[in-house]
Amino acid sequence: MTKVRVLGIFPPWTGWDRLVVDGMTKWAAQDGNMDVLIWNHWHSWGPGARGLPRSAACDLKRYNVRGIITNAWDDKEVKRFRRLSTPVVDVGGTWPHAQIVSVHSDDLAVGRLAARHLLEKGIKSFGMWSDRVPLAALHRQKGFVDELAANGYSCSVIDWPGDEMPWSRAEQRMIAQWIGSISKPAGIFCWWDGCAVPLEYCCREIGLAVPDDIAIIGVSDDDVLRQRCPVGLSSIDTCPQNIGYKAMEVIRRMIRTGKRPAEPLVLPPGNVIARASTDILALDNAQLAEAIRFMQNFSHKPITVRDVLQAVPISRRNLEVQCRKMLGRTPLQQIQRSHVERAKVLMADYDLSLSDVATMSGFTSHNALSILFKRYVGCTPGQYRRRLLPPTRTTRTESA
Repeated sequence: MTKVRVLGIFPPWTGWDRLVVDGMTKWAAQDGNMDVLIWNHWHSWGPGARGLPRSAACDLKRYNVRGIITNAWDDKEVKRFRRLSTPVVDVGGTWPHAQIVSVHSDDLAVGRLAARHLLEKGIKSFGMWSDRVPLAALHRQKGFVDELAANGYSCSVIDWPGDEMPWSRAEQRMIAQWIGSISKPAGIFCWWDGCAVPLEYCCREIGLAVPDDIAIIGVSDDDVLRQRCPVGLSSIDTCPQNIGYKAMEVIRRMIRTGKRPAEPLVLPPGNVIARASTDILALDNAQLAEAIRFMQNFSHKPITVRDVLQAVPISRRNLEVQCRKMLGRTPLQQIQRSHVERAKVLMADYDLSLSDVATMSGFTSHNALSILFKRYVGCTPGQYRRRLLPPTRTTRTESA
């Protein structure tokens, strides 16, 4: 039987898009009745890219392509896709679902994750490098700004296309003025990792240190883009493999029924992957900062408040007061959150059972992990891991 062929059209140079393709091919391998063909040259961006040709309909027919999955970056490209009779699914979240069927990450949740990560560092001054065109940028901006507002903070936003490096002196001055207008230390959220490259460059040019003066967090955890950042970039994993996998499910349904879905498929993001660019504790109280760092450094062990007091020269009363004043929680709650955050990172290693994760993140038992994880994250460890699980993998323990 002839396999149903799906064409993937992606920029050839981003690690994120390669992982989307990986999810697509894994789904096709599982299904057995579908085939994936990748044409980078049909994309509108990147080396060798020429965009969708006028002969697209004829070429699709010649190669027996029944559906298209793409990360569309250009509005002209979207208009050409709409003129085709072939079903198309976009995975970038850049365009309204009314224009092109969309499978993408929950970008409001992405923005909230970024805000919480910076707030956890004790930062009180914030900025965001956004872009007024992509819906993903606008939704991430809204999630970030709203989460900060809910905690009593405002945010300075600059709109700048992330794919354009501000090389001219006038552009550099404008970016420098924006960065300079934000009180230090500050946390800046870049709507995708590509913005972090020029941001780090501008910080270096005006003598600001990352993360001591400016803590930076991006989105996509793109290995290609991160290599261009001198300081290891903290980033939010949007689980591109899962996006590619789910996009294949949607395109198959469209091919079989001839109908487009009424709503976009919005998928939950993964973890914050913390690296050097946000390795800061911007707390006025040096003893509290030392205590918090101790909690983080020993989150793999079942530590108690007594352990913290033995390691840090601070009274229990002072620690309690400062924790509540600056972080809004008790020392015990801060210890528990450190354990939970470590557990979230360990869950990306699918060779570890949830019992292994519990032990390696300082919990005394699998049950203790489940109780506190549900309290702080809102779901069980098993439910959380299933959100992150690559399509062809199964965990050893999914009982939680």
